[in-house]
Amino acid sequence: HWLFAAPHRLAFACGAFMFALAATWWAAALLAQSQGLAWRWGLPPSIAHGLLMGFGFMPMFFAGFLFTAGPKWLG
Repeated sequence: HWLFAAPHRLAFACGAFMFALAATWWAAALLAQSQGLAWRWGLPPSIAHGLLMGFGFMPMFFAGFLFTAGPKWLG
């Protein structure tokens, strides 16, 4: 109920969930690499990391910020 009381809360919560999921996946990838296990990548790991971080959770944080600041800026 509290999450749906304002639109920015839902956007920030989705962004935080996506970040936690991405960070867990990336930590598992780094741990596997440190143990000598080879993961099959469709992209180079650095590009996959950049895409996941840049397009995975950041849009939700931007949306949350705009839902918070937009109405105040626009009056």
